[in-house]
Amino acid sequence: MSADNCVAILETKVYPNMNAKEYRVAYALAIQNVFKNDTYLVQYFKKSIIYDHLEDAMVTAREFEKEYGPTEHGIVLLTDKKDRTWDEIYHRKRYRTKKDYGKKQHNTRKP
Repeated sequence: MSADNCVAILETKVYPNMNAKEYRVAYALAIQNVFKNDTYLVQYFKKSIIYDHLEDAMVTAREFEKEYGPTEHGIVLLTDKKDRTWDEIYHRKRYRTKKDYGKKQHNTRKP
C-alpha cells in the first residue's frame, strides 16, 4: 500500500439510463487502490456530499486541499466509473439494459 495522497472527485451517473451526473469529493490515501476494487471507492466516498455540478465539487475539493495541506497528486477527477451509478458501485451490481436481456448472466462473485 502506498502513501500517495490526493483530493479525489468521483463522477457517477444519477440513474442507470440517464446522462445526468453527480460528483462526490473525498481526501484519499493510496488512491491507486480504487482502480483495483470498488470496495475502496465505497470506503473513500460513502460519507461524501453529493454535488450536481462539477464546479461545486471543485470548490469543496479546493477547501479539502487547503485543510489537508499539499497533496502529492493534487485534485484528481475519477471518470472511469462515470457510466455507473453509486448504487451499482455500492452494491456491486449492474442494472440490466434492454440489450442485456436474452444474454446469460454469470455469477462473478467468489465463494
